[in-house]
Amino acid sequence: FNISDWRSSTSHLSLEEEAIYLRLINYYYDKESFIPSDLTLTLRKLSLINQEDLVLVILDEFFTITTVYHTMTRSAIVPIFDTHPS
Repeated sequence: FNISDWRSSTSHLSLEEEAIYLRLINYYYDKESFIPSDLTLTLRKLSLINQEDLVLVILDEFFTITTVYHTMTRSAIVPIFDTHPS
């Protein structure tokens, strides 16, 4: 984790957006799994039910969606395990 990379990549985010991004990254690490593409499920798992619009902004900017999951597009900033969903 490089704090300079983090700051340069997230300096434009509001405090709420940065918190949502951190929560998504924490989920990614904690579960050692991709973020489900089912938005309702993701919002519930991350306790972000009332933050749908901001979650979509962060997912769109920092993640790539497939039909099954979201994966990080900025993995150079926060290195993640190298695996594929089961």
